[in-house]
Amino acid sequence: MGHPELKRKKGRKKNVFVRAWFDKLEKKFEEKPPKRKVRSKRKGVGKDIIVKKQLVSVNINHSALGPEGDPGTIGDLAQFGYIYNVKPQVVPIEGDVILDTNGILTPGIAHVPGTTQIAVSDAGKYEVHFSVSGVEPNQFAIFINGALAVGTVYGSGAGTQQNTGQAILALACGDVLTLRNHSSTTAVTLQTQAGGTQASINASVLIKKLR
Repeated sequence: MGHPELKRKKGRKKNVFVRAWFDKLEKKFEEKPPKRKVRSKRKGVGKDIIVKKQLVSVNINHSALGPEGDPGTIGDLAQFGYIYNVKPQVVPIEGDVILDTNGILTPGIAHVPGTTQIAVSDAGKYEVHFSVSGVEPNQFAIFINGALAVGTVYGSGAGTQQNTGQAILALACGDVLTLRNHSSTTAVTLQTQAGGTQASINASVLIKKLR
């Protein structure tokens, strides 16, 4: 049978070795693993943003650009004028309104106070406004060199209603404008002190050159 004592000793050593191996393995599982350094995603995003904000120099070939254009026109009005009347007046049928006062006029617009004619020295497109305060129902219009300007006939159906009109007209150098009592049924008396005690404007013309 051999030596039973030796066999027992060998078996005991084997059991001791196996138990020691399991103890080591159990210790490994009980130990906490070392913390790994994790890079923050935000830091990466921040780096991307910094890269995007970097200035980039670009060389522009100026020879590829076209020639410089002419300077544009100034936005202010080239010519303008305001002319009006405050004195009592009766305007006959097909008669022109006398305007007794000049407001501000540029050199290209001329009018002698107390006359009917307004002259322009610059050709172009003009915006023209007029107003008449008459006692009787009336129709007034703008005339150019004695001829009716198409699209300028405006009417008032009552003495308490102001007659106002406006138009854009193509005028030549030297053209003369008048404000006329055109096709009314009677002569028209211009109101004075309408609505109060002060002398009020009863007829006016505003003219502006557009271009």
